[in-house]
Amino acid sequence: MKLTRKRLWIAGFGILLITLAGGAWWSGRTSPHLKSLISEDPVIGCMDDEIRRGELEAAGSEAVPFLRVQLRREPGRAVQGMDWLESKGAFNWMRSWMSESLANSIGSRHQKQNTTQLLAARSLLVLGPAAGEARPELLLWATRSGTPLHCAAIAALTSLTPTEPTAVSNYLALLAGNNQGERYFLARDFPLVWPQPPPHLYALTDRLQDADSGVRMAAARALAHYGPAASNAISRLEELLTDPDRMCRPAAAYALGIISSNHADLAVAVMLGQQQTNKAWTGDIAYQLYAALGPAARRAEPALRREVNDSATQGFSGPPAFALWRVTGEASPEIIHGLTRGATQAIQRFQTMSLKGLREIGPPASNAVTVLRQLRNAPHRTLQSLAEDALEAITASAPSGATRP
Repeated sequence: MKLTRKRLWIAGFGILLITLAGGAWWSGRTSPHLKSLISEDPVIGCMDDEIRRGELEAAGSEAVPFLRVQLRREPGRAVQGMDWLESKGAFNWMRSWMSESLANSIGSRHQKQNTTQLLAARSLLVLGPAAGEARPELLLWATRSGTPLHCAAIAALTSLTPTEPTAVSNYLALLAGNNQGERYFLARDFPLVWPQPPPHLYALTDRLQDADSGVRMAAARALAHYGPAASNAISRLEELLTDPDRMCRPAAAYALGIISSNHADLAVAVMLGQQQTNKAWTGDIAYQLYAALGPAARRAEPALRREVNDSATQGFSGPPAFALWRVTGEASPEIIHGLTRGATQAIQRFQTMSLKGLREIGPPASNAVTVLRQLRNAPHRTLQSLAEDALEAITASAPSGATRP
């Protein structure tokens, strides 16, 4: 009896080892581009949709089947039960009355599964109509209301047929519905569903008057995507410049400056004020505004020069250096150093801004060549391509002097 039990233990342990080894082997065979689509690691994963789009292009025809598999994992009672327990505060109860480490362990596993599927759905949303084969999986998750994954599935599903009346009607109904989470996510993702201005752009403009500040902020950011085509939103964006909620004011200033050239100076003035009194909610959106406006943001030049000098020893240097380059057109050593340093700092959207700046500057940025050669081996296709383009622009036989776009 003892011998039989021992053999069973040995056999079971052997099967476990084989399973784990097989899983590791199969995982190792998965394309790094596919892995990055569902990873929340800030280095490996896609923290920016421009990076995500590049990884999708690199993955090619393998992307949609891989993402469908992620969405099909545990879609039934297990996940629903975990969602229900979380909604009832079970994890908090476990932390208080049983074991905090156990509650955190269970919660992190649940969160990781949800995050993986959420990132898979977002990748399909970025693909748009090309993700048509994933309709069954997106339909499955679109019926599970009240979660970010549900909203991502709704957006991705709508993007498959963005002009189909029923799909549009359902999206707009949720966008104006009673669920704050749905309104926020669907406002945020509106430009991914409709990259070109749709006839129903008014529905997004209406969210600028939403009762929830997060929705107002998301709507303002989304409207900026459409530029002058969203001019009907100007009067409401002007009102948001003095919104009582601090998250709304920078978003309103950004959108107003992008949408209306006549309001560029006002938008820059407000944004500069927000950087002084509301830094936590301006982030890099201020530099995006100044860079997009170029010489029209000249009012920001003194502040940008101070930031570029300060960031030489601390902080992130890429965004202010990129904005200053776009505003002034000066390929100064300070700007080039800031962009070169920014290209190596591990926030993806800061890296892309820095690499674009070096590409635009061209031959005067020759000191960046060593860094750019290293970035040709960066973990993401977009960064590799931008580094290669910048190298070509810098080493090209062109007259001395950079030209601002």
